[in-house]
Amino acid sequence: MDNKNPMTESDVIRALARYCRDRKFRFFAHVKDGSYYNRQQRILDGFVVKERQFLNPVTEGFEVKVSRSDFLRDDKWQEYLPVCTSFYFVVPEGMVTTDEVPEGIGLIYCNERGILTIIKKARRRDLDQARLFEIFKYLVYNRTYSETEKVKAAARKVRRAERGLEEAQKTIKNWRDRYYDVSNELHTLKRTLQRH
Repeated sequence: MDNKNPMTESDVIRALARYCRDRKFRFFAHVKDGSYYNRQQRILDGFVVKERQFLNPVTEGFEVKVSRSDFLRDDKWQEYLPVCTSFYFVVPEGMVTTDEVPEGIGLIYCNERGILTIIKKARRRDLDQARLFEIFKYLVYNRTYSETEKVKAAARKVRRAERGLEEAQKTIKNWRDRYYDVSNELHTLKRTLQRH
C-alpha cells in the first residue's frame, strides 16, 4: 500500500485472520476481555485460540497499530497479558523497531501485500484461568449467537435457491410439454397436407 492508500486497521486484521487460520488457530477480531460489571471493558484487536488444546489452552493476543503515535501512547495493552500465552504488536512494515517493543512482547510486520512476518518472537507466559474463562464466556454468549445467525441465514438462502430450482424445473417441464404439443400439431398438419 502506498502513501495515497495508507494501511488501515481493517487491512491488517484481515491479513492477521488469514495468517492465524493458516496456522490452525481460531481467530476472533475485536474481542472484549470479559464482563463489564466489575471493571472497564477492554477490546483486543485480535485473539486466537489454538484448536484442540483443551487442557492447556494456547492463546495469542494481538494489538494492531497503524500509526506511530497510537503505538507510543497506548498504555492499556498490558491488561491483555493475563489471557494470552503470547502477545504481539502487529504494525505496518518498519513502523516500529524491536527496541521499542517491551521485553517478552512480540512484534509482527504486515507488508503492503498483507503478508505477516514475525520480527520478534513473544515470550510464552502463564494464563490467568479466571480471566480467560471470562473471555471464553464472552465468545460463547456473544459470538456463538452471531455464528448461529449466519448459519440460519445460509440455510434460508439454500431454501430459497431450492424453491427457485423447483420453479425453474416446473417452467422447463411446462416448456417441454408445450414443445411436444406443438411438435405433435406440426406432425399432424404435415400428414394432413401430404394426404391432400
